[in-house]
This record gives sequence, C-alpha cells and structure tokens, in this order.
Amino acid sequence: MAKKSDASSRRGGKRKVKKITAREAKMFKSARKEPLEYMISEKFDDPGFHEEFLRFLGIFEHQPMPGASLFSEISQEQSPKDVEARVFAIANEIEFFLGLNYCRYRMAKLMEGVNGQQIPTEKTREIINWFNLLRRMREFLFNVHQQLVKKMVSKVRGMKLPEIPVAVSNGNQALLSAIDKFDVTRGFKFSTYACRAILHRIGSYRAKEQRQLARYRPAGDDDVLDFIAAGSVDAIRDQRLESLLEHMREIIDTHAGLSAQQKMAVKLRFGFGCQERDLAAIAKKIGCTKEGVRYILSIAFSSIAEVLKRYYGLTVKVENKKGHKT
Repeated sequence: MAKKSDASSRRGGKRKVKKITAREAKMFKSARKEPLEYMISEKFDDPGFHEEFLRFLGIFEHQPMPGASLFSEISQEQSPKDVEARVFAIANEIEFFLGLNYCRYRMAKLMEGVNGQQIPTEKTREIINWFNLLRRMREFLFNVHQQLVKKMVSKVRGMKLPEIPVAVSNGNQALLSAIDKFDVTRGFKFSTYACRAILHRIGSYRAKEQRQLARYRPAGDDDVLDFIAAGSVDAIRDQRLESLLEHMREIIDTHAGLSAQQKMAVKLRFGFGCQERDLAAIAKKIGCTKEGVRYILSIAFSSIAEVLKRYYGLTVKVENKKGHKT
C-alpha cells in the first residue's frame, strides 16, 4: 500500500507544495515593504562568496541575541553574553554589513520582473527566508551598538530631563538608518559613522525644538522639582513637559520598584488618571493613617528620585512645598 501511495504521489512528476500560511503571508507583505536599495559588490555574483556567507551564517546562528534597553546605564557592566556579542560583531564587521546588503540583493533578484504578478510559492518562501535573516542581522547590530546612542546623548550639553526620551528615540532611529546605509567598503569603522549620524539627528531635533520653544515660555527646573516633590500635575501640564509626564508614569509603573500600595499612593497624590488628592483622602482610599501615607510617599519618592539620579544625573530634594495642602 505504501509503494502504491508513493507511486501515486509521484504521478505527474511534480512535488506538491504546501500553501502559504497566514503567518507567511503577513511576513511576505512586510518583506515587500522593505527598501531594496543595497550596496553593489562584484562579490555577490561569485558562487564562492555565497559559500563564505553560508559559513558565516553557521557561526552567527549560534550567537545569542544581545540585550537592549532604554533604561540601561551607559556605564554599567555588560553581561558576558553582551560582551561576547559585541566582540563577535566588531571582529566580523565586514561580513555583517556585506551580509545585510547581500540579503537585499537576493530579495531584489527574486522580485525582478514580478510587476504585481503573483509570485510562485517556493520563491515567496525564499524571499521570506532572506527577509527574516536580514531582520535578525539588523536587530543584532542594533542591540550591540545601542550603547552608542546613550553615550552620544550623555555628551550633549544642556539637555533637560524632558528632552532625554525623545533624544534617545531620535538616536535609535539614526542608528537604524546608519546600519542600513553604511558602506563597509569605504574603509572606516561603523562606530565612527554611526556616532556622527546620531549626533546629527539629535542636533537637528534640538534645533527644531528650540525654534518651537521660542514661541512660548519653557517650564524651568523648579517646575520639575515641584512636580516630583509635591505632585501638582495641573500646574505644569504644558507642551514643554508632556513627554516628562508620560515618562514619569513609566518610571512609577516599572522602573522605580514600587509596591502596589506605593504606586496607588503616588498616582493619587500626583493625579495620574484621577483627581489629585490630599493625604487624608489617600489614607481613606488605601486604609491607613495620614502618617502612614506620608511614610509610604516618602519611601516612594526616594525610589523615584534614585531612578532619576542614577539614569539622568538629576538630583531631586524630596520635600513638600511650603503651604501645600496635605
């Protein structure tokens, strides 16, 4: 029976190809949106280069993906995994950037002459494979070099706390763009090229921001300190500090290590998502005394201040404003 089945499956001389899954269709849609501009190299048409690239991939596939986080300290010691990944990326910089362009080259060749026509299933899967490889190599390089963004942001003079998240975001975009555009054949290091691109993007953002701020009075540092110390959201809810308010929510929810009770007390005190409340109202809400609330807030404020000092170099005095109603 098995032989008969095998014979019938070979009838017609063609192997049956499985249909494209919904997940593959989604990936292919993303692949078609990928810009297919690539650095031209005569090596790409050499079969020997393809074999060399496959050998490099065999090593790359065993490399752990390094971590990347907006809140990683610039000076912190990296994990052994991240150090290993960075050493590997620097030692194989030429292979990485030739490989990125080779992936786009292969995708472009597979898409040649399509012009809106339906692409055969096997060719579609091959395009998806090259696209997935391109994304993984790009992500690896981005994570390895993200410390450059934090380092460049730390070098910018006069940057205020509300500017930092947006500056990091602009720096990350510049880093991704640098990875896509870097020409490794020109003979200089990627880190040199990327640092210039990051600083240029941040400088352009700050210049644009300054032109916008010239039209109204920016909030001063005292407003920020008052916000941390006493929690008056309404007093500083202007365009200049919108990013700070959103960033503070993230710090309170995730990065300050607060307990559920501390988070509730801080949000009620600051008026995040609710009306701002005094100590008596907060005490009734969480079921303790006013002095208990004062102690809870004191510990929470200290934790928040520690995050701001550690990651942004901002020293905050934790105390209530004079005359502020408690």
